[in-house]
Amino acid sequence: MLDPNSPQAQSIANLFNGSMLLGTAIFMLVTGLVLYVLWRYRSRGDTAEPRQYPGNRRLEIAWTIAPALIVAGLFGWQLDVMRDTAPPADRPPDIIVTGYSWWWRVEYPKAGFVTANEIHIPVGRQVLFQLQAADVIHNFWVPDLGPKRDMIPGHPNNTVWLAADRPGVYLGACSEYCGLQHAWMRLRVVAQPQAEYDAWIQQQQTAATPADAEAARGAEVFQNLTCVNCHAITGISNAQAGPDLSHVGGRATLGAGIIENTPANLSRWIANPHDIKSGVQMPGYQLSEADLRALVAYLGSLK
Repeated sequence: MLDPNSPQAQSIANLFNGSMLLGTAIFMLVTGLVLYVLWRYRSRGDTAEPRQYPGNRRLEIAWTIAPALIVAGLFGWQLDVMRDTAPPADRPPDIIVTGYSWWWRVEYPKAGFVTANEIHIPVGRQVLFQLQAADVIHNFWVPDLGPKRDMIPGHPNNTVWLAADRPGVYLGACSEYCGLQHAWMRLRVVAQPQAEYDAWIQQQQTAATPADAEAARGAEVFQNLTCVNCHAITGISNAQAGPDLSHVGGRATLGAGIIENTPANLSRWIANPHDIKSGVQMPGYQLSEADLRALVAYLGSLK
């Protein structure tokens, strides 16, 4: 919000900054008047009764009309911001985001694939998001790119525009308390030039395959464990209980932003995710060192 990088975020930032400046000016005016009165009418050792004023109609009218005009002006400004950030209701969404406790499912319906916790968008283009919640109320917010939107179970028609003026990684989060790991329900929005974005889309549409013999053995470990019952991987499983892992090796973080995606961290996550993110639904796996190394090699090769 303090570093807007989209037309919607800029509109919100203008309202925020304008309201802050107005509030600061009013605070300084009132404080200045109070200090003036304290100094101007301070006691000078005179014990006489001060002159009494029964009222001042003009002053009372002025301090009633002035706040009313200020509030009306802010209300009109707010309507403009709402108009600037309102998404259209007559077109299908480009991306569908579903909030779970505590991660994000990201679906690209036109391209036909699903990812998790990391959203890619093209620079300079308005992208329409459909927001929904699978369990409890969540809130989708990427401060530098657009407004907050509540995600309420049973109400999947909530939409929001998201756009980026320049390439970069923009951080977002759930901003509605949703349970134990609410603070670690993070997301990353990666804004890319159109050519890079198109290449990423094509990569996501292509099934990743094991990179070597050890990764191929890891694919067998994945299918023999209960991983396959919760996580989708293109060509292996269509499960949706947990994040889609079809291209998990290409993501920057694990656990919705709680740790960096490295082989060492992935090993820790598989062995004991509750030690990293208490309360997650994923169980830990007690694997042999060889099986764990092979599984990590396999997942890391899915890019």
